[in-house]
Amino acid sequence: MSLEQSVTALEQRNAELVSEVVRARDAVMGLSNMYTTITLGLAGTEDGQYFTVPGNGAYQKLYQHDGAQAPLIATYPSNSDLTDALTTLNTAVSDHVSDADPHTQYVDAAGVHAAFNQYGLGASSGSLNDANDMVTPGTFGGPGAGGVNFPGATKFGFLRVSGRQTNLFSQEALFGANQYYMRYTNDGGATWTNWEQIYHTGMTPNFPDMPQVGGDPIVESGSNADGEWTRWSDGTQITSQQFLLGGTYGNIVNGFYAIDQENKDFSVSFLSTPKLSISVASNLTDVTHAIVASDSGLTPTTSTKTGRIRGLVPPSTGALGVDVIAYGRWK
Repeated sequence: MSLEQSVTALEQRNAELVSEVVRARDAVMGLSNMYTTITLGLAGTEDGQYFTVPGNGAYQKLYQHDGAQAPLIATYPSNSDLTDALTTLNTAVSDHVSDADPHTQYVDAAGVHAAFNQYGLGASSGSLNDANDMVTPGTFGGPGAGGVNFPGATKFGFLRVSGRQTNLFSQEALFGANQYYMRYTNDGGATWTNWEQIYHTGMTPNFPDMPQVGGDPIVESGSNADGEWTRWSDGTQITSQQFLLGGTYGNIVNGFYAIDQENKDFSVSFLSTPKLSISVASNLTDVTHAIVASDSGLTPTTSTKTGRIRGLVPPSTGALGVDVIAYGRWK
């Protein structure tokens, strides 16, 4: 194709696009030109213009004035028509769901199948009374007081079932804002794992179900720039921290340099003054035969700081690291 032919083709295509835009604009403008009859529409518009007429089984119909004729361009359904179509689709899809065909129950590998009334499509249907029998993927309303094998109060809430293969299923049971459980089966529901409650920040911990050490459940643990801490339900609190003595070398005592470190904050405060265990941190220490201790002995003077930690090191410029563990109560 020559350059002139290409330019001519582009000009023709541009003219076609302009014509389509004008046609679309006129059609939109025609939606506001509503007449009670086609005859009145022809009388009220010029040749080529659009107008609408209501009723006759539709919300409105769009026509174009074409000489003495008015060809139908588009039909816009009413709300009742849309509702009827959705109901028909609901029935057709629901009838297609089959226990024998898992592709009608959940999304397949191609992602094109989903049963109606599941995963947000329509209202949730009710669950069977026994949660162990629920292996059809979807979201279901709880059976209520007659429900069995539901954790907590979830038989009055919702049950969500997810399936990957015909024998692999997981269940999520929910009730209110603070009951959320999960479990799993790999044999089509013949046996299930125990329900496990999923906790979140908006919930109050249920101490008997929390991790335990020596029979006492841990209710909180964490760390910050000052070290780590753990709290138990019986009120016990233990903090740990590791640091280098950062003071300056002082006088020589029996061939050792004395070095001081000002108070260090505990990672969290205690209810009252705790007991201390102080030792040399070998992983932070470059010298041997070092000694560390606290000015206040094993009991600091406050519930928030370690007290002054002192160290004795051989004549050396090596670093001296310290481990400090505090034992006390948080309640």
